[in-house]
Amino acid sequence: MQDVQVYMGPKPKHSSFKPRILVVDDQVFNIEFLRCQLELIPELVGRCDYADSGESAIELVRTNLDENLKSDSNTSPYSLILLDYSMPKLDGP
Repeated sequence: MQDVQVYMGPKPKHSSFKPRILVVDDQVFNIEFLRCQLELIPELVGRCDYADSGESAIELVRTNLDENLKSDSNTSPYSLILLDYSMPKLDGP
């Protein structure tokens, strides 16, 4: 078996930016899988939030935006939302 090397590009020399991520999926397995994957790269990922429905995801995004509009807030906006395309009640199509 060969060792596999993954090239993730050059590391920034002085960047402390870590994106805030929202994971949205109605399947617990998928959320836990992504949680484990994101925890493997703590040097690249900031805070992660998780939602199990489209409705709760919208509420998290609204709350996040409200927090960011406050001048004294140190909360960062979501840089990435990983969204399940097909969920009950509220989905992609």
